[in-house]
Amino acid sequence: MRSLTSRDAAEHAHVYLSLLGWPVAAGHSYRPDRGCTCLEETTAQICPRPGAHPLASHVVVARPDRVDEEFAALPGAGVIAPTLGFDAIVLPKPVAMFALVQLERHSAQVPCVVSRHEAALLVAPRTAAAALGHLSRTVVKLRTGPDGWVALPPSHKTRWDTPPWSSRGEPVELPDARDVREPIALAVKGVAR
Repeated sequence: MRSLTSRDAAEHAHVYLSLLGWPVAAGHSYRPDRGCTCLEETTAQICPRPGAHPLASHVVVARPDRVDEEFAALPGAGVIAPTLGFDAIVLPKPVAMFALVQLERHSAQVPCVVSRHEAALLVAPRTAAAALGHLSRTVVKLRTGPDGWVALPPSHKTRWDTPPWSSRGEPVELPDARDVREPIALAVKGVAR
């Protein structure tokens, strides 16, 4: 696998598509001098996720043969992945880090993408609602199916805490959400104290 050290969104998008099989879309861009490109379309003064959210409410995935063109047309675009190849358990960053420590103690590798204030743990598709639906009334947000999405690196202020590939560049198997339920519940309880 190629090293993803560059900030080239199209290069990252190709890896997500080819290595992981995740569909992707170009998102809004962050401009240091003017903020998120979404601000041109609204009267809002502040964007809560600058350069790290979809262009529209419904994520329209890029055709694999048009990824380069789509990202070239939107310089600095974020990489958005609809939650089709995974479910995302979105937590406040301190809660997610607490949960990851618990999971690492049990040698569990759970892909985790971190943004400014939150983190998304990625689990097997169609498993989060059944396993963690009872926690979604707390600080836990579940994103699943075609209507959910996650901003992936190199989107603005996103990075992998735990990448979805091994040190050998092979995709890791996503855990079932049932396997992360206890550490997440413990983290929610522990950080809430």
